Amino acid sequence: MKQNNAGLQGFLFSNGKNGFGGIKAFRSLLIVFLLFACSPRVTPAVQESYHTVAFMDYTAGLGEKDAAFTFALDITTGYRMEALGAVSLVPDSETDVYLQSIESSALWNADKKAAREFGKLSNADFLIIGRHALSPSGGYSCEFRIVYLALDDTVRTQRLQFALPASEAGQLQKKVFERLLSQLPMKVPAKFWASQNTIDSNSAFFKFGEGIRQVSTRHADAGLAEFKKILSSNKYERDVNYYLGRYYATRQFDYERAVFHLREIIKKNTKDFGAHYWLGFTYYLRANYPEAVKEFEKAESIDPDSVEIYLLLGTLYQDTGNYAAVISSYKQALKLVPYRASIWYSLTSVLSLTGKTDEALKALQRTLELDRKAFYNLARSDSDLAQLRKTDAYRKLMETYKP
Repeated sequence: MKQNNAGLQGFLFSNGKNGFGGIKAFRSLLIVFLLFACSPRVTPAVQESYHTVAFMDYTAGLGEKDAAFTFALDITTGYRMEALGAVSLVPDSETDVYLQSIESSALWNADKKAAREFGKLSNADFLIIGRHALSPSGGYSCEFRIVYLALDDTVRTQRLQFALPASEAGQLQKKVFERLLSQLPMKVPAKFWASQNTIDSNSAFFKFGEGIRQVSTRHADAGLAEFKKILSSNKYERDVNYYLGRYYATRQFDYERAVFHLREIIKKNTKDFGAHYWLGFTYYLRANYPEAVKEFEKAESIDPDSVEIYLLLGTLYQDTGNYAAVISSYKQALKLVPYRASIWYSLTSVLSLTGKTDEALKALQRTLELDRKAFYNLARSDSDLAQLRKTDAYRKLMETYKP
């Protein structure tokens, strides 16, 4: 991906929100998420049905067993949410970055200022924070903080707390997920659980949580040893391979291992959206763009309601000069999120470059209607819009929407 693109990508790397610094590969990873996540927040006349969810744990003060249980339950609940249509999950690698400047305790305690700041950074509609414990009776005590982050920056919080009796891990995950979704504007589709390969063994489930806990406390070798114990059994565990695929791709930048674990999932289920999505991402990071496109196109065929897939494909198509496909991808994304000013601006840029002046002006008008503050000055200097600036219609439009 060209980081000096004068269109949206240039905006994203110059607007002051993306001060990640450091590892070049990590920055490359985040840029595509930012195409979606950094869209300015506006108040539409009708709320979008597409939701962006940030999921995090709060384990301060918990013992090791309860912390491991919290990690296992929250990670797997997030994976199930990611499998829903029209829902995207903020990557945990991004959430970790945001938490460098926002105290997790403030979010857990429903501090609205902290929540509002998190919403601005992540552009999530919902922040869900989990904190769970094993009860003396052998059952489970589960608690979630649900933070509703409206597009007009208002914040509403809810506490969801319930107890469940001891049960097999797969049933536990199902009950918790359905209880959580009962409080959200999302539904569990028919036959959803038939396609979900959950960790059913209690032993494997708690080993999984302990592995995540060790990794989170910077004891990666100990954590990976726990995962190895699970994978050495005869029982296939999709979520363990999924965690490791994402871990190696986004935190270790060990792409060969990431590909191995994601391929293990696809061997068992060729229609696993998440595995194709992250495999495409891994190929993208390796600069193997043809394979990345193949995997993203497979993911799109499985879930045609993923905004990220259309943005990823649009980025890759643009790198190869397939502008007709870029335009189509952005238009598909806008069917799902019609109030994202940044995507309208990306569409403006491509339409302008391909000589579709009338369409480009309409897209620019929509951009400025949604967020003239963020895009007005960019539209005045962006080289991608050079042809538009020669027209009287452009000058009239800019005069109309002058801040």
